[in-house]
Amino acid sequence: MIEETNRSSAMIVLEAFEQVYPDRVDVYEVAACRIDEIVKQTEPGMLVHALSRQHATPEAITYRWLEVFANTEALSAHLDNPAVLEHAKLMSGGILTGPVRLVIHANWVGEEREYWKERLATANFSVAKSCTAFYRIAH
Repeated sequence: MIEETNRSSAMIVLEAFEQVYPDRVDVYEVAACRIDEIVKQTEPGMLVHALSRQHATPEAITYRWLEVFANTEALSAHLDNPAVLEHAKLMSGGILTGPVRLVIHANWVGEEREYWKERLATANFSVAKSCTAFYRIAH
């Protein structure tokens, strides 16, 4: 059973899966290092911003961004960050084989869940269907 609280997630985890053309990996990784540094400098609510290689086929290399946000305000700041928006535009210009897939882990309920479904309606995203989870509020 998932432990839910009456308040917003104190933390949100986002996994972004990107598939890169093999001949564009060098360009992708340089851009990833650049955006990582920008996010580090401009988003104090981003607690973790980590990129890892997940899978490789002759057609695509799959990467996963693991992003941990302090709260929903930090997630909004990331989604609205002009550097992140520019980075996404660069990625869609022949580096990625298709759309980014987002998986969000959060204890959103009710109106908050509906708000985020609407806010991310144009994205290829889902809210993780956790079998068990808890969200610890740091003190």
